[in-house]
Amino acid sequence: MTGATAARCCVAVLMIPLAGCKLIDQTTFAPSPSKNPALLPGTPATTEIGKIDPRTPLLSIDAGTPVPAYGGILRYAVARAVARDPNVRFDVLVAVPDVGGAAAQANAVANVQPQASALMREIGSDGVAASRIDLRAGVDPHIRQSQIRVYVR
Repeated sequence: MTGATAARCCVAVLMIPLAGCKLIDQTTFAPSPSKNPALLPGTPATTEIGKIDPRTPLLSIDAGTPVPAYGGILRYAVARAVARDPNVRFDVLVAVPDVGGAAAQANAVANVQPQASALMREIGSDGVAASRIDLRAGVDPHIRQSQIRVYVR
């Protein structure tokens, strides 16, 4: 055996134990990362921006609309929903246009989220427990301006 052939044999013999190994990557340590990363205290929990809800909303409000413009309608709609089912749950969805990519959409959600949180507080002030109000975000390719939509389930 020549020196080169012997070296190849040694390398081949040393590689056999590594055949069952796999490379270490992110999936080794976090095979299923958390769906909801930890938020700062006091911030509402939102899921990642997803697809738009196919249900018909109970109420749809353009972003930037002041509370007095929709407060009465919201109170009436919430009261009617609670009258039908005292355990009704409300989904508040921040719907943003499908423009500018993921970073622009996340920025649009961040801009509307304070108004959505205020709307959630309005629903809560009508006697609905906070545990029955969920906040989410979605991208709607059919709108040009961000909206806040309220759904019942």
